[in-house]
Amino acid sequence: MNPHASSSTDGVYTTLLLQEADTTRTISWNPQIVLSDHRYEGAPCFLYAPEGQADLVFVDYFPSLQSIASWSIWNQPIHLQHPVPAFFIAPIHGKGLGMIAQRPINAGEMIVTERPVWAGRSRISCAADQTNANGIFHRAAIRGLSEPSRIAFFALANSYPPAQYDVVPGILNTNCLGITVPTRDSRAQQNPGSRTDTETYIACFPTLSRANHDCTPNAHYVFSPATFAGEFRAIRNIAAGEEITITYTSLCAPSAERCAFLATTRFFDCRCATCALPAAQLRVSDARRMRIREMLVKIEEARFPPRIPISELREAVGWARSEGLRVEEGRLLLCGSQVLTVYDGLDVAMGWAKEARKVFETIEGARSEYLRKLDDAYRVHQRMAAAPRPLNI
Repeated sequence: MNPHASSSTDGVYTTLLLQEADTTRTISWNPQIVLSDHRYEGAPCFLYAPEGQADLVFVDYFPSLQSIASWSIWNQPIHLQHPVPAFFIAPIHGKGLGMIAQRPINAGEMIVTERPVWAGRSRISCAADQTNANGIFHRAAIRGLSEPSRIAFFALANSYPPAQYDVVPGILNTNCLGITVPTRDSRAQQNPGSRTDTETYIACFPTLSRANHDCTPNAHYVFSPATFAGEFRAIRNIAAGEEITITYTSLCAPSAERCAFLATTRFFDCRCATCALPAAQLRVSDARRMRIREMLVKIEEARFPPRIPISELREAVGWARSEGLRVEEGRLLLCGSQVLTVYDGLDVAMGWAKEARKVFETIEGARSEYLRKLDDAYRVHQRMAAAPRPLNI
């Protein structure tokens, strides 16, 4: 996932934890839940799923893991329908390993879907003597995984400095992607695809984590709580032999801001085609992206849709299309429909909402959270259209 990192093999790390440093204690065998540190109350725990296979470790606190362990999805396999694999993993000059399209991939096609080998809260507390530098906490979690999952994990790149990060937290930080996990509603804990409050977690995937970054990516990552799997979908048509890329950062930030973020969090210098544009063209690209960001913040963070001329909305959508930013295009169309509902009439607003739906069905599929928002907007439009109108006398 990171261009300047080397891989490790499981054999190098067969001794995952010195016996004298082991603070773990198994508190349940079915499901298998391990307390990370018996020395203090409320320490995080490790859940291994599915039962009897331990292909995934889920790092969280015991009350959450009790509910997560009961999810029926752990015994439900996930499948891709296409008979020919869409990609292969291969070395890419200057980038280490990456994903290459094996055949033409159509816009909207599911490229790959898989469950993580590691999932857990992005911020979790542990004892002061268990640090990123010694990796005791993280190694303890990995130790209970199945051998194939451990091998897949240690085969991933590690770009973090070894003096500050043990190899396990280094791999996690290099390769993690965000996921959302239902946490509050007990019914949603039983059915993780249902609508509920969520918190942000991170996950590490054996294959998805191989994808390299691009500031104009051709694939979009989305996580499905209903299957507890990450998915890549093609944003546009991808030719055979073309690298499959996603983004690691905000695409609406200017190039200097994107590059600084990637250098400090992923430890590489971005040399994608967008960042390598001639200076004059890069300034135009940056200006468009910053204007898109300003427009989205103005609408999405407002308590009530602000008045924005339709000409400005159309211009912003055009910029997103010119920059190849399909997610931002969809968000602008959705925001535009909300603004136009209030100020420009239902017919125009519904047209924008239909365009937004096409975008999100393509890049995120039928389970997209944005489609739920559009369904809510459609119901509002229907009620408004059915409401009696005052007579003009």
